Amino acid sequence: MTPIQQRIAIDRARTLALWMLGVGGIATVLTALQAALSPPDPLRWAMCALWVVLGVLGVIRLLAARRRRVAFEAEHGRDAGRQEPIRRA
Repeated sequence: MTPIQQRIAIDRARTLALWMLGVGGIATVLTALQAALSPPDPLRWAMCALWVVLGVLGVIRLLAARRRRVAFEAEHGRDAGRQEPIRRA
């Protein structure tokens, strides 16, 4: 795999982790509010727990992507795999 492809893969993993963290966090808050304001229902709290798990997995994947990027940059250099945007005159 070329450095460009490696960097793209690392960035894609980081983006997915951020989405997981964001969706998990927002959904946790909304589900917890709904569960707290409605009659007791264990299913709602279970759903809240699932959203918490998604958020935690997002954090784990974000840290893994960061470790991969640090290792990649240590091996290939800080700017390895970066692409310059095409500028039209």
